[in-house]
Amino acid sequence: MSLTSAIKEPIIESYYVADLFDTIGFVPENPKLYIKYSKRYPFLYIDNDLYNSLPAKWTIHDIYNINKDYYDNIKKHHEQLWYNIAEAKQSGQPIVIFVEEEYLSIGSIRCIYTEQKTPYGMTLPIIIPYKEGREYI
Repeated sequence: MSLTSAIKEPIIESYYVADLFDTIGFVPENPKLYIKYSKRYPFLYIDNDLYNSLPAKWTIHDIYNINKDYYDNIKKHHEQLWYNIAEAKQSGQPIVIFVEEEYLSIGSIRCIYTEQKTPYGMTLPIIIPYKEGREYI
């Protein structure tokens, strides 16, 4: 069934749902549920056994609940940075984010994004090269 026929109006909603499904990342070893585009429209493909296990009128929550543990794991992985930021703010510690960027021309660059208090009590973001940052933090 096409998501565009299941989601009648506005048509852009079907693309939002398709993006959500793509972002969640369904189990690649067992593709019982996936999105494919045909003539620029997203189509939701559901395995017959999976489809029969859904209620007559189902929502995205019903699909989510079938593989809840897997999706919660994916969600936790994607949201961990935000939990770390909230925890640092709550405990009054500076935010520390380790970053590694790959560039074809120069290779890998590693740095640390963190915060530093000024003598005036303001907290400003700073970027430190990884080697210096390990000593700083």
